Amino acid sequence: MFDQVTAVLRRRLASENVIVFCSQHEEVPAWQRLLETAGVNSALVLAFDGPQLSPLLAHPSHREAGELVAARHRLLGTLSGRSPLAQMVDGFDPARRAVLLVTDPLDPRDVGERRLFAAKHPSWSLVEHKSVVDTLWDVMGVDRAESMVVDRPGTLLKQDSLATSGIVASWQRLGEAPAAGGSGIRTALTEINDGRFRIRIMPHLTGRPCRLHGLTSKDTTAVFPPLELLVPQRKEDGSFLCAGSIPLPAPEQAPLAALTRQLGDQLRAFLAYRGGFSVDGILTPDGFRPTDLNTRVTSALESLPATVRVAVHACALAARADLIDLPGPALGRYVAHAFRETGELLIRAPFPDNDRLVREPVRWFGAVLVSAGHAEPHGVLDIGPGARGAVLTARMRRADLPDGVDLQAVTIAVFEAADRLLGARYGPLMAPDGVDPHQADQHRRR
Repeated sequence: MFDQVTAVLRRRLASENVIVFCSQHEEVPAWQRLLETAGVNSALVLAFDGPQLSPLLAHPSHREAGELVAARHRLLGTLSGRSPLAQMVDGFDPARRAVLLVTDPLDPRDVGERRLFAAKHPSWSLVEHKSVVDTLWDVMGVDRAESMVVDRPGTLLKQDSLATSGIVASWQRLGEAPAAGGSGIRTALTEINDGRFRIRIMPHLTGRPCRLHGLTSKDTTAVFPPLELLVPQRKEDGSFLCAGSIPLPAPEQAPLAALTRQLGDQLRAFLAYRGGFSVDGILTPDGFRPTDLNTRVTSALESLPATVRVAVHACALAARADLIDLPGPALGRYVAHAFRETGELLIRAPFPDNDRLVREPVRWFGAVLVSAGHAEPHGVLDIGPGARGAVLTARMRRADLPDGVDLQAVTIAVFEAADRLLGARYGPLMAPDGVDPHQADQHRRR
């Protein structure tokens, strides 16, 4: 796959000086190898969580995904001045003529004089607003759930005129970038009194949360395996904890893969879209119903090897640059193979305590996770530093998952173990509406 990707990039980047800004330090060697094979003159690869950039970013105890993206955009914006970042990069490229490659989810508007390779069109981010995207589904002819959009504060619809249960409300603060992940999503329309918001209200659908994702270019759409999203719901406030994902069973993938291809083709036709995309939604008894659109490569690939992630990011950039003959079908097969070869379930979430480093081997005792002690572990709970503050990372061997336990229940068991064994404060969680975590699991993946 690397040979096919480098052949595409070579057309535009051969003999150039290139600077890459990527998200994760473990991706740096793969980027260096890719660019060397593509024939660039010289390359500087910087990771936001690496030793060069990490000290330039403040690390609060916790921040939302959107806040992290905004902080990284502000840092990139200092390239035009005499900032520490500008001085670092000028040491590699004093003439400021290098080509900049910035990977998803970043979409910087200001990078100084240097050439930004494959910038996103502003309209592509606009449709990520949950108060906007339903219009796109209608134009594309995609079945969706009933919805309405209201202003808060507002006077046209009073609080007592709206349904107060069985709904999902997505809050978008006016003047800010689209809310990312589970930010601003609640199952109750409680008032927020610290600003002006646009709110989409829709039914709390029964079914499994899913992600359809892939990559569309000028002449093809690559389809990645459809995923079940692991999103336990907090009992206290009805918000969702976005914790990970896992491929759906093979028999269920074919119709959703066909829908993914259709969505990618329609994004190309209606928006001239290029690059990675994902459509989140609910797999209901009546079929898939979309809720969100992400116009980027998403964190769903984090469980895959760095070489795979870099290949996808490179293809996304090449697609946005309108390069043709991308290895679409081959890329889809490459990503699908990587998902099949992944033998662990990866669960991640911000950890409340920013000052702890803990590693706790665990094993299953029925449907409960306990400390492994001296026995062979079935997985491990790690607490360590992350870009958004401290992060809990659970790596559970899929072959050891308990029989008859739904994956949403497995996810909840991980957070219950973190509360019990590590003193976390995730609190009471429940499965997304319509999923019984204690029922015999007909959809278990290994």
